[in-house]
Amino acid sequence: FARHQIKMRIAYEYNNTEIVIDKWPKLAPYIEVEGPTKEEIVETVKMLGYSETDAIVINTDDVYLKEGIDIYAEEYSDLSFDADEQLEVKKYMEF
Repeated sequence: FARHQIKMRIAYEYNNTEIVIDKWPKLAPYIEVEGPTKEEIVETVKMLGYSETDAIVINTDDVYLKEGIDIYAEEYSDLSFDADEQLEVKKYMEF
């Protein structure tokens, strides 16, 4: 079956890294820090007020699994924002 997913992504550049706020259907927004080296990522994580131990390496599929959602199950074959999430995303995109 076909999977349909929509997400919201807001990205910022900081030094040599990218700070990304992602919002996927059925998940709270979360921050990703992407960069060329672990040291640069850790520096950005600390600048954001987190410690190195707060940072984890995980893909989106596993974020869903931590929330008890198997996105490969048939019930989630059309994983889209519900009406409340659409309003939330619209609010983020208006600033």
